[in-house]
Amino acid sequence: MKILYSEPETAYLELRKRLQIPDGGLVANFRYLEKAGFTKYRKEIRGRKTVTRYNITETGRKAFEDFRTNLGYVLSAPVMQRKNL
Repeated sequence: MKILYSEPETAYLELRKRLQIPDGGLVANFRYLEKAGFTKYRKEIRGRKTVTRYNITETGRKAFEDFRTNLGYVLSAPVMQRKNL
């Protein structure tokens, strides 16, 4: 999501290269994100090849911003000491 948040449209092959995730895992993750309404994609023909490009939706942008805010709260919270069990 960070890549899509900072780059308006990113090709599938570029995402796969940068994330170093096998095709099956990347496709499964994007299906989940699409189903949640966080991303959308479009296909275009370049020469004889199909290029799939992904975008973040406004819903996805808002969810990512909320995630970053909440993560900041968690990381800035004092660490609780564990009691010896």
